Formats: sequence, structure tokens, C-alpha cells
Amino acid sequence: CVIALFSDPDGSNARYENFLSGLQTGTDAEDIMGHPMGIVTDSEGRMYVSSDAGYPSDPGFPYVLRIEHSPIVAEWADGLPDSIASGALLELDGTVRVARLAPDAGGPDLVADFSALGGPSDIPLEPTADGVWRLRASFPVTVDRGLRTVAVTVSQPSSPLIEVRLIRTLAVEPQIDHDDLVVFGDALALGWDVVHRAFFEDRAVDLDEDTFVYEGEVAASFPVRSGNWDWVVSFRPEQPLDPVGYRVLRFAVHFGPFDRDPSDDFNLYIFETLIDLVDEGYVDITSKEWQVVELPLDLFGRARPLQEITFGGDFSRRIYIDDVRLLAAMAATAVTDEQPRPVEFALGTAYPNPFNSSTVIPFRLSDSGEVTLTVYNLGGQRVTRLVDGPYAGGGHAVTWAGTDDADRGVASGVYFYRLQSGSRVETRKLLLLR
Repeated sequence: CVIALFSDPDGSNARYENFLSGLQTGTDAEDIMGHPMGIVTDSEGRMYVSSDAGYPSDPGFPYVLRIEHSPIVAEWADGLPDSIASGALLELDGTVRVARLAPDAGGPDLVADFSALGGPSDIPLEPTADGVWRLRASFPVTVDRGLRTVAVTVSQPSSPLIEVRLIRTLAVEPQIDHDDLVVFGDALALGWDVVHRAFFEDRAVDLDEDTFVYEGEVAASFPVRSGNWDWVVSFRPEQPLDPVGYRVLRFAVHFGPFDRDPSDDFNLYIFETLIDLVDEGYVDITSKEWQVVELPLDLFGRARPLQEITFGGDFSRRIYIDDVRLLAAMAATAVTDEQPRPVEFALGTAYPNPFNSSTVIPFRLSDSGEVTLTVYNLGGQRVTRLVDGPYAGGGHAVTWAGTDDADRGVASGVYFYRLQSGSRVETRKLLLLR
């Protein structure tokens, strides 16, 4: 899969191009902005990609993207945590690997900026080996909870200056407990909107349903109708929501007093991940009772802004949704007499999926024990074992690079990954596209 970025000449109106699905900026049909029409290169190795979508001011003039390679290639190697508690002491001992530099320029100089965490903005890195630079620092994290961006700048003096920035995002966990975020209870949360549509057609939304109610006085109901396109119901914040400090998405759903086909689809799209709630066992679509679904947010990997909570399906007649909320995490340093909330055994949705080169598989364990995580092909034959040994309770993630036990690349196709700990087993599906 190749992704390219298009924009107006002044850099505004940026759109990304996914060569599999078209120029798409969101989940709505009108967000599809075109498809690639051609790729050419010039004598200096630059690549130009054109789209069949034109500029709004001149529809006959297509978007054109020029792509140039950077003379500097570098990456974070290790030593940086994904999260830290507000007020804690961050002790850094990490490395950055520089794989390529501009041959005719000086340097390089590597400087880290941790001011977003309340730390220094100009920490110099020290060269330790060929292409490896060490980052060492110690400072207290003085900012409140949230996603914070830190960076290492790799630069070489020349005219003009050559530099790249290596960006990482850390989650700063709260020091004190806070409340759940109720997206929809008896009313829609302030700063949130809800949309019901299929393709270009907006459809009805009833936020005062009083026939089927899970909790409180009213629920939300939607007269869904299948057709050539699946319908979607999206709860969206006005601005992307920082999810740090929340641990679980919870909602209640009722499929109405209707006979549903067990093969009907009901999906959830969140954090750029699509979850088949029926096939993966989160809901029974034939049930005529309220069902409560809880999804730990760390199943979706590293924390990133929440753009939407979108439900979708291919069936008709009314559906009811209630008590949509993000459950607050316990404070990182809070002291309480309550028993800790139990951690559920769960195998998360791999991301990305489908994937091309590698994918991350998250999972959670309710307690410590022996664990295996194995990948199988469609014929049920073992491809590789990613985990085999003792693991502590809590959240974990491993990466599969699309290789077998002998480290050979496997062919495109459908694969299954299976997590087992004691008598508990979960299996999910992956699609590899070479």
C-alpha cells in the first residue's frame, strides 16, 4: 500500500492518498477525493503523483504531489517509554540510530527537545558507535495528563540547512482520579455530535427514545436501513479527544424486538481500527435484550487522539444505543482502599490490518502465567509462534513481521493468531497483502 499527500499550492487543504481506497480523509462517502492517475520521475530522482481530483478553484487542474527522498535517514532505537505518570522522574537512557547522512554536508548534530514534558529543550546526544547516538537525561515530568510530543532533531550544516525531526508521542498519566466521560447518557455530551447516514444520505437520529432504555430516562435510536452501502452512526467530538486517563470504552446496544440474521454485520470503528463485534464475539446480534460491551483502550496500542466512535451495519429496522462512555483510569499515584479493578483476558485487534510489512498484536492478561501466541494459516498449519513463556498480568503487545519460524516471508493471504493462557483461548484474523 502506497500513501501520498496532496495539498493546495500554499500547503493548505492537505489530503492523503491511499492507493488501495482512493484519496480519503474520513469515513464518509464525500471524504473520497479522488484516485491516483499517474506516477512519473525526473532525472534527479524526484517522483510526481497525480490524482483525478482537481483543485476546488480549478477542477480541471489535478492535484500533483512531488516526493523527494531525505538525505538523512534516522530512527528512534530504544529507551523511550510509551507512558509516564505526571510528577514522576523521567530517567532517559535511549539511543537513536542514524542510517544515512548527506555526503557533502558537515555534522551531524543531534538534539532532543523534551520541553513538552517540562524538561529541557536542547539535550545533546552523544555518539557511541558507528551510527548510534545516546540520549541521557533525568528530570521530573511537570505537565498534566495528556498526549505529549517529544522530538530529536538530526541536522547537518549546509546551505540550506539539512535536518529531520524524529517525533514520538508519550502519554502522561494523571496524578489524581477524574470522572468518566459520558458521551451519551440521557443527553449528548457538550462538544459532541452524532450523525446517522448511509453513503451521501443523512438519516434520522432520535436522542429521546423512551421505549427501550438501558439506563436513565432515554436512549438513542436510529431507524437503520441496509442497501448498496452499509449505514453508519458516528459519535464525534468537535476536536480530537485526548484519551489519556481513560481505560475502557463502554456502551450498551439493543437490536430491537426483531428476528435478526446471525450473519448480519455490526461493527465498531475507533482509533482507525475496525472491529467486527459479531464475529469477534462481543455481541449476539440475534439477542432481543440489552448487551453491554467493554473494550480496553490499550487493545488499540499506543494512545493517540480519538476522532470518532462509529457503529456500522448491513441490517435494517431500528437499533438502540445507550450509555456510551469512556471509563476513567485510576490515577497513577492515587492511594485508595478500594480493590483494584480486574484486568480481563483479551486478545486485541492487530493494527494495521490488513498489513504489508508488519503488524502489532496487543493482548491483556488477567494474571501472570504461561502464555502462547501463535499464527496459523488457513489450513490450520502453524506459521510461527510469537510468544511462548511466562508473562505478567496486564497489557502487552508483540510485532509480527509476516515471517515464519525460519524467518522467511510468508505469502499474501488470511492468517489467524491465537492467544492461550491456561484454559483461556482467543483467536482473531489477519490479512497480509504483499
